[in-house]
Amino acid sequence: MKKLLLLIFAIIALVACNKDQDMDLVLGVENTITLNLDEATRGDAGLELQTLDAGYRYRYILEVYHNGKYSRQVQYDTSTSTAFKVNLPPNRAYTFVAWVDIVAAEATESPYYTTENGLNQISIKNWVANDDHRDAFTGFTSVQSFSSSSTIDLNLKRPFAKVQIVATNANADVTKAAVSYSTQVATTFNAASGKFNNFNDRSFAQYALAGCGAAGDKVIFSDYIFADEQPSPLSLKLTLYDAGNNTRKELSTTVNIKRNTLTTIKGGIL
Repeated sequence: MKKLLLLIFAIIALVACNKDQDMDLVLGVENTITLNLDEATRGDAGLELQTLDAGYRYRYILEVYHNGKYSRQVQYDTSTSTAFKVNLPPNRAYTFVAWVDIVAAEATESPYYTTENGLNQISIKNWVANDDHRDAFTGFTSVQSFSSSSTIDLNLKRPFAKVQIVATNANADVTKAAVSYSTQVATTFNAASGKFNNFNDRSFAQYALAGCGAAGDKVIFSDYIFADEQPSPLSLKLTLYDAGNNTRKELSTTVNIKRNTLTTIKGGIL
């Protein structure tokens, strides 16, 4: 009889616990979280919000953090703005963290970034240069006492600096190039704090160049690098080759890079 009473009490406690959890959800309030790709980047050192290529879309990720845990939603859109619906228990502190990258229209995951372990530990899984589909945007905000009247609009900016090398002269003999950084660069990013870490060397082996014999400006290298909001130095080396893999020219330089801005190295480089 005693064992039976203990079992009954345990069942009652379990039901009460489940009711508490259900009640917590019922009392949740709905709100809209709007994410916008910051159009203001058009005026930042020439780093514009680019037109999305046909066959691609934005992958919008929203994570809501509370007491060390988070929930996650993902949406896909070709627009530079989208809205998420969240239903959360009120009167609690939450941090809303967003990340937006570019994926092919039929894809659900990025070929460049690992985000599946949480936006507080994003890593670069495929670091390629000369590819503007590596562009991405991020932002976060904290709300101390969430309610249905909380206004949560996140204007997202690039966590990167963009670096490009532009040649203004022509040289038909130059057909390949290679780039290496002598400044270590970050490979991971915490979107919940805006901080990056895990610094490593980075280089790009020989890649083909086209149009070096033509007149006019030619972008012969571009890359996205996690950067601070304050300028910091980046040292790099560019090596140019002919079709026989003979070194034609080497250029070493140091430039300042800054988050969400464009740094251009330009001149008679070829």
